[in-house]
Formats: sequence, structure tokens, C-alpha cells
Amino acid sequence: MQLTYLCPKHADWVYNNPQQAVHFLTRNDMQGSLLYHSGQYCDAIPYLGCAFDIAAILLELEDGNDVTLVNNVKALTFMLGSAYQLSQRWDCYQAIHARASRLLAAVARYQEHQQQVRTGESSNPPDAQRPLSASK
Repeated sequence: MQLTYLCPKHADWVYNNPQQAVHFLTRNDMQGSLLYHSGQYCDAIPYLGCAFDIAAILLELEDGNDVTLVNNVKALTFMLGSAYQLSQRWDCYQAIHARASRLLAAVARYQEHQQQVRTGESSNPPDAQRPLSASK
């Protein structure tokens, strides 16, 4: 199961308007967090999910170099996973954790490669595509 929360049109908008997308990331994160912390787990999922997708796209555009976005992805993964768990949606719980694991592993591989390039240990990218394309 692959979970995505943004439709292709809105995902394209995020790619083309990353600075404005940060505001929507913040808004969706705040609204989802508010609903989550008030016990409205099912209502929180769409907001947290959209924030997750936006953060993943922005992380890809930043080549995984934005620590704040990495932390956002981790926090959103925790809240989404918890909301799915509390809603007894185990397939979605597993799917969001799998997607986040792939995303964060891709970030770590790319950062390791960048460090190797800086120190002269490697000149070939770990993958032929953009570093975070595994997040989709």
C-alpha cells in the first residue's frame, strides 16, 4: 500500500512554488496537530498527511539538506502513525512508517554520498536519479 495525500496537481504546485508551500506545510501541520491533540485522530489524518507530502517534496528539492524538514518528517510520521494506530487502521500505520523509512534512508544515503564527494572518497552518485525519488 502506498499512501499519498496530495493530488498530482497540488504536488506539482509544491514543486513549482516551494517557498509558498512552506506556509501550507506549517498550516496543515498546525491544524493536524490541533485535531490530533484534541483526540480527533481521523480528522487529523488528512492535514498531517498533506503536511507530510509537502515536507517530503521540499526535502527532495533541498536534496535532503534541511534538518528542520527531516525533523518535520519524523514528527509527522509519529503523529500519523499514532493517529492510524488509534483509529485501528493498521495497514495505513504500516504504510506510513514504510514510506517514511524509505524517505529517511534515501536522505541518509544522499548525505553520506555528499560527504564522500566532499572528502574525495567518491565521485559517483548512489543512484542515477535524484536522491529522494525513493520517497514516492
